[in-house]
Amino acid sequence: SRISGDSFKEELQANQQVPRHDRIVPVLTAFKHRQRFHFIFPYASGGNLEELWKTYSTSNAPGKEPATWYSPQWLLTECRGIAESLAVTHKATARPQQGTQNIVVPQLHADVKPRNILCFETTANGERSFVLKLADFGYARKVDENSTLEIGDMTHTKTYRPPEYDVEDIIHLNYDIW
Repeated sequence: SRISGDSFKEELQANQQVPRHDRIVPVLTAFKHRQRFHFIFPYASGGNLEELWKTYSTSNAPGKEPATWYSPQWLLTECRGIAESLAVTHKATARPQQGTQNIVVPQLHADVKPRNILCFETTANGERSFVLKLADFGYARKVDENSTLEIGDMTHTKTYRPPEYDVEDIIHLNYDIW
């Protein structure tokens, strides 16, 4: 989709402000070509979580490939990984930059949904599996203890917005946890 130069700069800055974490997909590069803006990310061979759900079945559903790698342990490990990625995103960190320390302020991802969780195929002991990683900080907003983000100012995906969206006026970091 086409985005404005300002939106591109905001999304690039949000992605650059995200702490490095093995469960967060980093931006490899970003550029403008022929009036269109592009981000390059590592290749997620499993697509996104929505596609993974459509392709694989844990119950031998017809027309779907069996999820032989799935187990309760896998699910808990992947949920923990995504929770850890949000925890580091929500926490202020110091990052050395050119001989000084740059304080990275906490960010609200604001768009956690299956399409923004990428699936990276792995193989261990001959067994195929997937590692889930948080991506797409295009709607991310900087927050700190003095921040007030109003509900009406946030773009969101209706299906995945938290219930407090309908009853509160101000957004907090728990918006991502829903």
